Amino acid sequence: MKLKTIFFVQAIAMIFFTISTLSASAQGGEFPATYYSADKISSILSAKECVGVRFYNVVMPENNAVLTTLAIGIKADSSEIYNILNADRKYQVNLGIVAGRDAYDPTSKNNARELCVVVARTMTSFSASFTKIELQTAITYTGATGLQVSLSSAGTNNTFSITSATLSGGKVTLPTNGARYTCAEPCPSQCGNPSHYINQ
Repeated sequence: MKLKTIFFVQAIAMIFFTISTLSASAQGGEFPATYYSADKISSILSAKECVGVRFYNVVMPENNAVLTTLAIGIKADSSEIYNILNADRKYQVNLGIVAGRDAYDPTSKNNARELCVVVARTMTSFSASFTKIELQTAITYTGATGLQVSLSSAGTNNTFSITSATLSGGKVTLPTNGARYTCAEPCPSQCGNPSHYINQ
Protein backbone atom coordinates (compact mmCIF):
# COMPACT_ATOMS: atom_id res chain seq x y z
CA MET A 1 0.00 0.00 0.00
CA LYS A 2 2.84 2.34 0.90
CA LEU A 3 4.58 1.53 -2.39
CA LYS A 4 1.42 2.38 -4.37
CA THR A 5 1.17 5.68 -2.53
CA ILE A 6 4.76 6.53 -3.41
CA PHE A 7 4.16 5.73 -7.08
CA PHE A 8 0.98 7.82 -7.04
CA VAL A 9 2.78 10.81 -5.50
CA GLN A 10 5.60 10.47 -8.02
CA ALA A 11 3.12 10.33 -10.90
CA ILE A 12 1.36 13.49 -9.67
CA ALA A 13 4.69 15.25 -9.28
CA MET A 14 5.68 14.28 -12.81
CA ILE A 15 2.41 15.64 -14.20
CA PHE A 16 2.91 18.98 -12.47
CA PHE A 17 6.54 19.07 -13.57
CA THR A 18 5.52 18.46 -17.19
CA ILE A 19 2.84 21.16 -17.09
CA SER A 20 5.10 23.70 -15.44
CA THR A 21 7.90 22.93 -17.89
CA LEU A 22 5.58 23.39 -20.87
CA SER A 23 4.31 26.65 -19.43
CA ALA A 24 7.80 27.96 -18.72
CA SER A 25 9.01 26.88 -22.14
CA ALA A 26 6.19 28.63 -23.96
CA GLN A 27 6.34 31.76 -21.84
CA GLY A 28 10.08 31.92 -21.44
CA GLY A 29 11.11 32.57 -25.03
CA GLU A 30 10.74 29.19 -26.75
CA PHE A 31 7.33 29.89 -28.24
CA PRO A 32 7.71 29.23 -31.98
CA ALA A 33 7.90 32.33 -34.18
CA THR A 34 5.26 32.29 -36.93
CA TYR A 35 5.45 33.80 -40.39
CA TYR A 36 2.61 35.69 -42.12
CA SER A 37 3.02 36.63 -45.76
CA ALA A 38 2.41 40.16 -46.98
CA ASP A 39 -0.53 38.81 -48.99
CA LYS A 40 -2.16 37.30 -45.89
CA ILE A 41 -1.72 40.46 -43.80
CA SER A 42 -2.96 42.65 -46.65
CA SER A 43 -5.99 40.40 -47.11
CA ILE A 44 -6.93 40.79 -43.44
CA LEU A 45 -6.36 44.55 -43.53
CA SER A 46 -8.54 44.92 -46.64
CA ALA A 47 -11.70 44.35 -44.60
CA LYS A 48 -13.98 47.34 -44.26
CA GLU A 49 -13.30 49.27 -41.03
CA CYS A 50 -10.14 47.26 -40.31
CA VAL A 51 -7.57 49.31 -38.37
CA GLY A 52 -5.20 46.52 -37.33
CA VAL A 53 -4.65 42.84 -36.58
CA ARG A 54 -4.85 40.95 -33.29
CA PHE A 55 -2.73 37.84 -32.69
CA TYR A 56 -3.48 35.15 -30.09
CA ASN A 57 -1.29 32.35 -28.75
CA VAL A 58 -3.11 29.07 -29.44
CA VAL A 59 -2.51 25.38 -30.10
CA MET A 60 -2.59 23.66 -33.47
CA PRO A 61 -6.09 22.36 -34.36
CA GLU A 62 -4.89 18.81 -35.08
CA ASN A 63 -2.06 18.67 -32.54
CA ASN A 64 -2.71 20.36 -29.20
CA ALA A 65 0.90 19.77 -28.14
CA VAL A 66 2.15 22.26 -30.73
CA LEU A 67 1.86 26.00 -30.13
CA THR A 68 1.14 28.59 -32.82
CA THR A 69 -0.66 31.89 -33.39
CA LEU A 70 -3.89 32.98 -35.02
CA ALA A 71 -4.74 36.34 -36.53
CA ILE A 72 -7.93 38.36 -36.92
CA GLY A 73 -8.67 41.89 -38.13
CA ILE A 74 -9.97 44.45 -35.62
CA LYS A 75 -12.07 47.62 -35.76
CA ALA A 76 -11.37 50.95 -34.04
CA ASP A 77 -13.50 49.89 -31.04
CA SER A 78 -11.26 46.78 -30.66
CA SER A 79 -14.00 44.36 -31.77
CA GLU A 80 -12.94 41.60 -34.15
CA ILE A 81 -13.95 41.45 -37.81
CA TYR A 82 -15.45 37.99 -38.27
CA ASN A 83 -17.66 36.57 -41.00
CA ILE A 84 -18.26 32.83 -41.03
CA LEU A 85 -19.24 33.00 -44.72
CA ASN A 86 -15.94 34.57 -45.81
CA ALA A 87 -12.73 32.53 -45.39
CA ASP A 88 -10.63 35.71 -45.33
CA ARG A 89 -12.70 37.04 -42.42
CA LYS A 90 -12.42 33.93 -40.27
CA TYR A 91 -9.76 33.42 -37.59
CA GLN A 92 -6.52 32.54 -39.41
CA VAL A 93 -4.70 29.77 -37.56
CA ASN A 94 -1.05 29.70 -38.63
CA LEU A 95 -0.04 26.16 -39.66
CA GLY A 96 3.58 27.06 -40.34
CA ILE A 97 5.53 26.68 -43.58
CA VAL A 98 4.10 23.87 -45.70
CA ALA A 99 5.66 22.96 -49.08
CA GLY A 100 7.68 26.17 -49.01
CA ARG A 101 4.71 28.45 -48.33
CA ASP A 102 2.89 29.86 -45.33
CA ALA A 103 -0.28 27.87 -44.59
CA TYR A 104 -3.40 28.72 -42.62
CA ASP A 105 -6.59 27.15 -41.34
CA PRO A 106 -9.48 29.66 -41.55
CA THR A 107 -11.59 28.65 -38.58
CA SER A 108 -14.82 29.67 -36.87
CA LYS A 109 -15.08 31.84 -33.78
CA ASN A 110 -16.15 28.85 -31.68
CA ASN A 111 -13.19 26.78 -32.84
CA ALA A 112 -10.81 29.69 -32.28
CA ARG A 113 -12.16 30.17 -28.78
CA GLU A 114 -11.63 26.47 -28.04
CA LEU A 115 -7.98 26.72 -29.14
CA CYS A 116 -7.57 29.52 -26.58
CA VAL A 117 -9.26 27.41 -23.91
CA VAL A 118 -6.88 24.51 -24.55
CA VAL A 119 -3.77 26.69 -24.38
CA ALA A 120 -5.02 28.30 -21.16
CA ARG A 121 -4.83 24.92 -19.40
CA THR A 122 -1.05 25.11 -19.28
CA MET A 123 -0.15 28.78 -19.79
CA THR A 124 -1.59 32.27 -19.99
CA SER A 125 -3.84 32.88 -22.99
CA PHE A 126 -3.06 36.35 -24.30
CA SER A 127 -3.41 38.55 -27.36
CA ALA A 128 -1.45 41.42 -28.86
CA SER A 129 -2.73 43.93 -31.40
CA PHE A 130 -0.89 46.00 -34.01
CA THR A 131 -2.03 48.96 -36.06
CA LYS A 132 -2.44 48.97 -39.83
CA ILE A 133 0.50 51.38 -40.17
CA GLU A 134 2.79 49.12 -38.12
CA LEU A 135 1.81 46.05 -40.10
CA GLN A 136 2.13 47.75 -43.49
CA THR A 137 5.51 49.19 -42.54
CA ALA A 138 6.75 45.73 -41.56
CA ILE A 139 5.60 43.95 -44.72
CA THR A 140 6.77 46.65 -47.13
CA TYR A 141 10.31 46.92 -45.77
CA THR A 142 12.91 46.47 -48.53
CA GLY A 143 13.38 42.77 -49.23
CA ALA A 144 10.59 41.64 -46.89
CA THR A 145 7.90 39.25 -48.10
CA GLY A 146 5.89 39.32 -44.87
CA LEU A 147 6.38 39.50 -41.13
CA GLN A 148 7.30 37.26 -38.25
CA VAL A 149 5.31 37.13 -35.00
CA SER A 150 7.41 36.18 -31.99
CA LEU A 151 7.00 35.97 -28.24
CA SER A 152 8.16 39.03 -26.33
CA SER A 153 7.45 40.76 -23.03
CA ALA A 154 5.91 43.98 -21.82
CA GLY A 155 6.98 44.37 -18.22
CA THR A 156 5.97 41.12 -16.56
CA ASN A 157 3.39 40.27 -19.23
CA ASN A 158 3.67 38.07 -22.29
CA THR A 159 3.15 39.87 -25.57
CA PHE A 160 4.09 39.58 -29.24
CA SER A 161 6.50 41.46 -31.45
CA ILE A 162 6.24 41.69 -35.23
CA THR A 163 9.33 41.96 -37.41
CA SER A 164 9.85 42.34 -41.15
CA ALA A 165 10.65 38.89 -42.56
CA THR A 166 11.57 37.18 -45.80
CA LEU A 167 10.47 33.70 -46.84
CA SER A 168 12.74 32.08 -49.42
CA GLY A 169 13.33 28.41 -50.14
CA GLY A 170 11.05 27.45 -47.29
CA LYS A 171 13.14 29.36 -44.73
CA VAL A 172 12.34 32.60 -42.93
CA THR A 173 15.04 35.21 -42.39
CA LEU A 174 14.92 38.69 -40.86
CA PRO A 175 16.31 41.57 -42.95
CA THR A 176 19.00 43.67 -41.29
CA ASN A 177 17.42 46.67 -39.56
CA GLY A 178 13.92 45.56 -40.59
CA ALA A 179 10.88 47.17 -38.99
CA ARG A 180 10.03 45.79 -35.53
CA TYR A 181 7.15 46.61 -33.21
CA THR A 182 6.18 45.24 -29.80
CA CYS A 183 2.66 45.45 -28.40
CA ALA A 184 3.05 47.34 -25.11
CA GLU A 185 -0.51 46.65 -23.94
CA PRO A 186 -1.33 42.95 -24.42
CA CYS A 187 -4.58 41.50 -23.15
CA PRO A 188 -5.35 40.31 -20.42
CA SER A 189 -3.12 42.96 -18.77
CA GLN A 190 -4.71 45.74 -20.86
CA CYS A 191 -8.09 44.90 -22.39
CA GLY A 192 -11.07 46.72 -23.72
CA ASN A 193 -14.60 45.30 -23.77
CA PRO A 194 -14.26 41.58 -22.82
CA SER A 195 -16.80 40.63 -25.49
CA HIS A 196 -14.33 41.87 -28.12
CA TYR A 197 -11.88 39.06 -27.31
CA ILE A 198 -12.35 35.32 -27.85
CA ASN A 199 -10.33 34.41 -24.75
CA GLN A 200 -12.15 36.67 -22.25
